[in-house]
Amino acid sequence: MTDTKKSDKSEPKATFHYIKAGEFRTVHVDGAIGSLTPSGHIHCAIYSERPAIPRIVSNRLDENGALIDGGENVIDGKSGFVRELQADLVLTPEVASALAQWLNSLLENMPVESSEGETLQ
Repeated sequence: MTDTKKSDKSEPKATFHYIKAGEFRTVHVDGAIGSLTPSGHIHCAIYSERPAIPRIVSNRLDENGALIDGGENVIDGKSGFVRELQADLVLTPEVASALAQWLNSLLENMPVESSEGETLQ
């Protein structure tokens, strides 16, 4: 439901309240993969990327039974990298276009760092 009010200039206004859902969380995004859906929406699964974490490791011990730094040996695990899917976004073409425009405007207004480490506007 939209709360429509008039400003001093008699312009209609809509007020939006941002309320976090119970599942709300911050997600780090390294990339996305997706496609068009049969109904013409854009499906976009966002992911975070990291090296694979071993399932089982063994570690060498010194004469006192303490772990030796660097003495780790992977027994079982995947090689390469993992792209952990965080969320699946389904967007209408209009929302995808608006999101792209918003992201581009943020990028255009982002401060640029010079080669000397100075921040330029």
